[in-house]
Amino acid sequence: MKKFGFKSVALIFIIILGLFLTNNGGLIQIEKTAIVSAIGVDEENGELVITAQVILPQASDTSENAKAVVSGTGVTIGSAIDNIGSDTGWYPKLSFCKIIIVNQAILDERISEVINYLLYSTKIYDSVLLCASKQSAKDVLTATSPLDILSAYSLEKIFLKNPGKASNVFYTRAKDLAENMTSFSKTGMIPLIDIDNNDNIGKVEPTEKPPEESLKDIIFKSYETLLFNEGKISGQLNKTQTQTYNFLYKDVQESYYAVSYENTDALLRINDSKRKVKITCDNQNIYLSLNLELKATLVEIKENGKIILLPTPKILPKELTDNASLQLKNSIISLFDKMKDAKSDIFFIRESLYEKHPVKYKNLSQNYLERIKFSVNASVSSPDKN
Repeated sequence: MKKFGFKSVALIFIIILGLFLTNNGGLIQIEKTAIVSAIGVDEENGELVITAQVILPQASDTSENAKAVVSGTGVTIGSAIDNIGSDTGWYPKLSFCKIIIVNQAILDERISEVINYLLYSTKIYDSVLLCASKQSAKDVLTATSPLDILSAYSLEKIFLKNPGKASNVFYTRAKDLAENMTSFSKTGMIPLIDIDNNDNIGKVEPTEKPPEESLKDIIFKSYETLLFNEGKISGQLNKTQTQTYNFLYKDVQESYYAVSYENTDALLRINDSKRKVKITCDNQNIYLSLNLELKATLVEIKENGKIILLPTPKILPKELTDNASLQLKNSIISLFDKMKDAKSDIFFIRESLYEKHPVKYKNLSQNYLERIKFSVNASVSSPDKN
């Protein structure tokens, strides 16, 4: 009896395993699993349009992963994602989603909705990268760049080339943006993507295909950064301001800094930095001190378009360090002026006041921008000798 029971259980197990592997049991075949690498958020006729970039595993061992782009519409993000399955038969699996792209045109009205979905949904991690796009999010997801056939992977390489290290590209994760926008500073920063059809890497020929199918051989530019104040776009950092902000808040490793003055252009490699953002106050004023010291070596220097050879390239000429320091100081001043113009508390002044001076916070937070006494110290010099 025991022997018969063991054989019966083994036979049933083999049958179930066979159904699972052949899909005759109604289970999903692995090659048809919809693994989503990125999601785009657009709006059309008052409804949200969610575009999912899906990785399609191929049956052959020698073939590369292909991609598909599927879309769904709905009044909310959740309903639009669910409608992708209803409309196309592809039910997105969001566990591997790396990036969320939101059309810049709808950020003011929809950014809070996007953040709330990312924070409270159990389908996607709140550590996902978040960015905005000048073009429609669908156009970004259907584009192909030389970095990767999947635009999501291309953008991830751009944003996370050196995680936590300073560069001229800003990046943020959904949970970080949510924390900043709900803090006492009520601020936020999102990188802005632009599609560049660069003739040097592939010319886009006229075609009868839909626009999303003709965006080939493009490059993504993400040098600009959108600023928020109380949930609304209030300003924008350019490439230089974005890099300067990164220098102030991130460690430096293999970063580069371009310096221009008179007829001279130089490229410096930043090897190390010392940085400090200091916020203090008294009963009437707020004191913001920004200090940044970059240690750099020379990569290249040109005068009137001609490369100049230096006997000791690791030691920067005094004229170069003086002009580089002045340029860096002016960039920090420009960053502070942008903060005031945009009324975006990117230095987290109000948050710092509340944490360190809660008694004075109520009074100082009123018209805080007019109370700021600003000072800056910036320098660029050769590395210290060992």
